[in-house]
Amino acid sequence: MCRAQACLASLHRGEATKVAITTPRVLLAVMLVVIILAFAIFATPVVDVNQSVSSGSISSSKSLSSSGNISSPETTSSSSDTSVSPSGTPGETTGKITLSPNIGLYSDIGCTNSLNSLSWGYLLPGGSSTQNVYIKNTGNEALTLNLTISEWSPQEAGTFLTVTWNATETQLLPGQLTAALLTLTVSPMTSGIIIFSNDITITGNS
Repeated sequence: MCRAQACLASLHRGEATKVAITTPRVLLAVMLVVIILAFAIFATPVVDVNQSVSSGSISSSKSLSSSGNISSPETTSSSSDTSVSPSGTPGETTGKITLSPNIGLYSDIGCTNSLNSLSWGYLLPGGSSTQNVYIKNTGNEALTLNLTISEWSPQEAGTFLTVTWNATETQLLPGQLTAALLTLTVSPMTSGIIIFSNDITITGNS
């Protein structure tokens, strides 16, 4: 009987020892899990709120320019850097017109509004502008029409800008009237020209 009680007491002491040993291990395991979770949370990279998610990938507000360089919206150059503007402001006269004797130039078919200048408006590289005019032979002899463009300012404007018309070698009898279309064309390669002016000369040779 005593032996049985002694064995039972010994058994209870062994279980108590196992519980005492096991408890710190459980606490240690729980602490390790907490540490791992905390590390995982705080180590996660923070996404910039200025970035947007598109098609599952993160894209920033910067864009790839045609030259292959990265440019942000705030550093994008304005279109005015490569614009072409006549003599200061859009709509202002660009070309002074000179006429030979016995030639009249008008903006209307009734020949009531004579012209001594042309306004091309606001242009961009690769663009063009047209002007409809009417030319009349006010003399007593037949005349052949020709157009000459000169005195470009700045001088390099004459390299990128051209003025043409559809009335070259047109013959006018005395008192005769004809319509003509003048066109200013801007080269796509134009750069750095903001204002310009020129002289437009229309002559009638007998």
